[in-house]
Amino acid sequence: MLTDQLFEALLWCSVTTLPYLARIKKRNPKLELYLAIIDLSSLISFRKLCIVVAILGVVQSSIVYGLAMNKTIGINIVRLFILFLAITGAACATPVKDTLAVDTVAKKTIYLVNHGWHAGIVLQRVDIASSIWSDVAIFPNTRYLEIGWGDLDFYQTVDPHFGIYLKAALLPSASVLHVVGFNNAVAVNFPNSEMIRVELSSIGFEHLTRMLAASFVRDTAGNITSLGPGLYGNSRFYPSNESYHIFNTCNVWTARALRVAGIPVSPARSISVESLMSQARKFGVLVQSAPISSQ
Repeated sequence: MLTDQLFEALLWCSVTTLPYLARIKKRNPKLELYLAIIDLSSLISFRKLCIVVAILGVVQSSIVYGLAMNKTIGINIVRLFILFLAITGAACATPVKDTLAVDTVAKKTIYLVNHGWHAGIVLQRVDIASSIWSDVAIFPNTRYLEIGWGDLDFYQTVDPHFGIYLKAALLPSASVLHVVGFNNAVAVNFPNSEMIRVELSSIGFEHLTRMLAASFVRDTAGNITSLGPGLYGNSRFYPSNESYHIFNTCNVWTARALRVAGIPVSPARSISVESLMSQARKFGVLVQSAPISSQ
């Protein structure tokens, strides 16, 4: 039996993709459907996502088959499907939570750092409430914390080969968080990286830290366990409770984190780090551009 969450997600995805199918001559429907699925991936698990995609595939195939066999039958199928969506949508759909309202009083500063393949989020440790994210105590006497997320094998491999890349791209897999503590100014610590400063409302920053804290795998006592040293500096890897797959990549995850914080970026438009940073520039200040040789 479909859960309410899955039903609402199916409805949302169906309504989202219908306009794309209607504009088949003007745009690429496969690309648009892919982008819609990426947004959907933040709402449901990969297994449920596969069910949704399968159902949408059957519906789309039925419409195409009906149009091929008999234009009138095909049009009626489309009308019935739209009517079904309208009725169930009015009865069951719940409003989707959008980005947070802007708080013009209290501000918290974060940084988005471009590492070439993915982006890290840098927060000032003093801004993080221990009641929300107590794990920051693991990095004492540090001014900043950088958080990154990605595929468990790919992220921890210094020189990943094609097989690891292919697995990360195609198969749902375990993920890790990469946490780095440092004291230098952010631009000094990452001299060769593009960097964007973003101001968050106090409530947006709180939501961001809650999401980050909730992304760690915890034992029965609520503690996190390190998998070992990280890639650079004072850093460590920690297991994450989220699944990495083609619709939930490192950049999509980071875009979701920014959106939770109130920054209106689109996970669907954040396939690459370039597209993520391009969106972030509209809502932040470019502190540092990457050197030409590294772009």
